[in-house]
Amino acid sequence: MIDRWREVYEREYPHLLRAPLAIGRDPVAEDAAQEAFVGAHQTGLDHIEKLPTWLLVVGLEVVFRKARRSKYERDLWGLVAGR
Repeated sequence: MIDRWREVYEREYPHLLRAPLAIGRDPVAEDAAQEAFVGAHQTGLDHIEKLPTWLLVVGLEVVFRKARRSKYERDLWGLVAGR
């Protein structure tokens, strides 16, 4: 099982990093890739039909969630600083 995960990781990780980097979220890219792999591990490879697509979707969801949170925090701090 470990060999299968190692093979998947070595094959998919570089591809998975490119998407977040391409949309300009460099600090979040590695976090997103790692969270996608954690999710895949929790779900199980046997339950994921199209692994590269699944990893990409989960990774991008992480990127967008973190971007929304960052914007929310900036807006909130703007309100607090404006008082």
